[in-house]
Amino acid sequence: MTFIQLGADYHREKGDQDAALDRIKVSILPSLAESVWLLDESLIQSQLAGIAQIEGVSSVEISGAGLSAPAAGRAAGAGYRIEFPILRKVNGETDNLGSLVIYADYSRIWGRVLNRALVILATNFLKTAVVSFAILLIFQRLVGRHLSALSRFASSYDPEAKGQRLALEAVRAFPGGGGRSEFETLERAINRWSEATERHVAQLRNANREQAEFTYALSHDLKSPVNTMAMLIDELVEDGVPNEDGLEVLGDMRATNARMGALVDDVLGYSRLVQGGFSAETVDVSVLVEEVSKDLAADIRAAGATIEAGRLPAVFGQPAQLRLLFQNLIANAVKFRRPGKEAIVRLTAEVSASDVVFRVADNGIGIPKEYRETIFGLFKRLHARSDYEGSGIGLATCRRVMLNHGGTIFIEDGIDGGTAIILKFPRSLDDEAH
Repeated sequence: MTFIQLGADYHREKGDQDAALDRIKVSILPSLAESVWLLDESLIQSQLAGIAQIEGVSSVEISGAGLSAPAAGRAAGAGYRIEFPILRKVNGETDNLGSLVIYADYSRIWGRVLNRALVILATNFLKTAVVSFAILLIFQRLVGRHLSALSRFASSYDPEAKGQRLALEAVRAFPGGGGRSEFETLERAINRWSEATERHVAQLRNANREQAEFTYALSHDLKSPVNTMAMLIDELVEDGVPNEDGLEVLGDMRATNARMGALVDDVLGYSRLVQGGFSAETVDVSVLVEEVSKDLAADIRAAGATIEAGRLPAVFGQPAQLRLLFQNLIANAVKFRRPGKEAIVRLTAEVSASDVVFRVADNGIGIPKEYRETIFGLFKRLHARSDYEGSGIGLATCRRVMLNHGGTIFIEDGIDGGTAIILKFPRSLDDEAH
């Protein structure tokens, strides 16, 4: 609205100036014609000077008479040009004595409108600044400080910690008003949610502990009959059996019992991982991989495999769990090799500001993309036991170790269609490890 009003003012004053110049024909031109007729130069100069004082006129002159009166301080001939004929009527006849030439412009009108606009803008800016400052103070009092407290609470909230409660300042939204503010209602709701979260976390922790204890106890109890069966099979073999068929049956029983024993051992190991809770330390992965390779030397030599590992960075974690992690991955890479092709296992790593990423790649049989997530489940296998030995717990164990360390594990394409296992560890596990 301000700019519309300024535009209207400009056009109104411009119209007033044009009307004032147009009135010269009636008010001044007749007397000027008489002065020119009489050749009264002093009177003509006086009349021209009077015309030059009219607002908007920059200069004025009489064409053909050699008389002029430029406006003081203005250049002659500036602005737009208006020309009026100087006519003198006597006894019905009209004499043309020359022309009154006026040069005018709208600079003074434009200057006034511009100054008015600047005053209005300055006033509006001041009003806006005052109102904005007042709104900011009101917002800070009623909302801002509560939002800051909410932000601090959200950024520091730890689901594993107990007794965390949001405390907002107990000030009414409008001092002296009745009722409770919306932020007080929000505070109560968040604290109820925090209490419920603590209860659920405690229940989940107890359930996990009970499940792990049950799995451990069951697996431990199964070890005794497995060992007893192995002893009885050995005694039968030592006592002798009547024929070759009996020996074959006993051999099958021994292999089955051995697989059951390995499965029980894997379940026991996994149950220990589920219980979590460990004291972390800095682990040199290069040294760890070297030691694991020595432990697997017989399998590596039998498969004709090559382990390629450069200098690998250290991570913050539990040494025994990390050893189990890399042992499972290297053993799988050696086991699931392509028939008739020498296995290659290549370990590399990249370090960023937030993560340490290990890549364990091989040139083996690979894992189809549709199975790259489900293969991490317990007892998940893609091949028959007759083709590849194993309990189906290895990759589940690897994922559990990564979860314990606050990291992630996933699968990508490896060497020549093989498999690459990606391990992403956070740079600091102080707040991640459980």
